Amino acid sequence: MIGYKEKTTLFFVYFFIALCIGIFVRDVSTQPSLFLTLTNCMTLYGYGDPGSFATAGLDIHHYGWVTDQSQWIFHLWPPGFMMLEGYILDVFGTNAPFILILIVLNSLLIALLLLMFRECLNLVIPTKISSLLVLLPFLFPLTRFFLLEPAAIVYGEAFSIVFLLTAIFMLQIAAEEYSWKKALIAGLMLALSAYFRSQFELIILVLTVMFLLIVICIFSTKILCRKCTLNKNELIKQLKMIALFLFATQLAMLPWRIHNYRDSYFSHSFSWVSTSLHYAVAGQTNKQLLETPGAGFLVSSGANVACNVDPSYCGKSDKREFYKVFVQNYREWFRFKFNIVGKFWFSSIQSYAGRDISPSRMDIVVNWFFLIAVLITFPLLWLVRRTPNALIISWVTVSFYSCFLVIFTFVHFEFRYFYAVKIFTLFSVLQLICIAWSNFKLRESKAS
Repeated sequence: MIGYKEKTTLFFVYFFIALCIGIFVRDVSTQPSLFLTLTNCMTLYGYGDPGSFATAGLDIHHYGWVTDQSQWIFHLWPPGFMMLEGYILDVFGTNAPFILILIVLNSLLIALLLLMFRECLNLVIPTKISSLLVLLPFLFPLTRFFLLEPAAIVYGEAFSIVFLLTAIFMLQIAAEEYSWKKALIAGLMLALSAYFRSQFELIILVLTVMFLLIVICIFSTKILCRKCTLNKNELIKQLKMIALFLFATQLAMLPWRIHNYRDSYFSHSFSWVSTSLHYAVAGQTNKQLLETPGAGFLVSSGANVACNVDPSYCGKSDKREFYKVFVQNYREWFRFKFNIVGKFWFSSIQSYAGRDISPSRMDIVVNWFFLIAVLITFPLLWLVRRTPNALIISWVTVSFYSCFLVIFTFVHFEFRYFYAVKIFTLFSVLQLICIAWSNFKLRESKAS
């Protein structure tokens, strides 16, 4: 254990490293200037995600909220990142170098993430080793680029990923210390991840469903109770921490759900964002999408999978019909998806914004590493099943991959959609390997 002074020192060391990466490292050649203003960002990206976010951010700065003409932005995305952009202008003015400020802010959050990750690793490996090992994910260009470099940070997903990982590791610390306060803060961090990007709301939904299933299995059928290697008190403690964690998350998300419920566009629904456009695009033919300006990429990304596997859905936009097509044609559906997923998984980070750039040999090698890392996650979970936080780690990991399996099944592919999975895998597998190694050394010492 180290004291407050040492933790503060480490925090600023991690912050300085992250900040240097964001300012000086460029793993992708074409990137916007650190000193780009939000107005220039809106012009540069047009109706792309960053341009839409900039439009809403400027509205929030000038009028306190988005204008009627920009309401569609809040129908498609949650407000967190756009509110942050608006508040940056409130504090620093309309000519503020908002990309530089975003990098500074995310560097602070990454420093907190690395401290939380380090505390988790400290439970199983020496302090000096863990202090360095937490930096290992940033040896990968993907992590550096997507979390800290200008071209990626304007998409807002970097904040969601950092909030998610910080919440996961803080929850583990909360369970270890039986700290209700840390569990509540971790829950708020998880909610923030959803406020910045809508797919993280689905992660929260899956986490909640998985937790309820675990509780039902334990207290109704007692299946897990017979096989669980945790003692009863440890099990109850972890379940309490998870319940508090999810309660804080759902409570923090309630204001936006109420906002959408009161919005006539959502027809009295508590939906996080609107998905109607997704079902409409799924019913477009290849020819229709190719003839629509800026929509050609949706063909190669499988956005109209329903129309492709069942022509009777073409021209439709009904949600129930969409899932009916999936149920009736699931073999063709998965075959269609499988045939195109490799292009996106094995892509170069140079293709982050939809640019079709052929991956290098090193890109292919690194992406094979990521794929193998995903596959070994589950044997590693079995190896660490006897550790104190095994329930939390397994619950989070299985929920995360299950969520993205659902996303990749029903939503079109984009190169950057896979980045969150790869970055999560780096942190997750690193922790699991450390725990497995610690368990191995412990058994070895007992045997001798």
